Amino acid sequence: MDKNELLNNEKELLRWVKEELIFKRLNLSELGLTVDDVADETLLFQKEGLDLDSVDGLELGVGVEQKFGLKVGKFKEDTARTKFATARSIRDFIRELHLAKTMTPTK
Repeated sequence: MDKNELLNNEKELLRWVKEELIFKRLNLSELGLTVDDVADETLLFQKEGLDLDSVDGLELGVGVEQKFGLKVGKFKEDTARTKFATARSIRDFIRELHLAKTMTPTK
């Protein structure tokens, strides 16, 4: 599925975020996890969840930029923790960035 199809299909975009972006890109299988350990609302940066660190967060941001050509940019820590809190929040953030990009007039 190409990036435009993903951006227009919430269910498939969420699947991509969980399986490709989080699980595969962060090599979570090396930690003994399976893709089923990454649910829609699994907390990514909390001890009650996957307990990822800031390097993982950067890797997720780079993955979004590379796949979709969207600029994630730099955020304050609390904003980043909100936007990258769960697979679902990442999906919503990707769609938000895409919408902002499509609404911005080109020069």
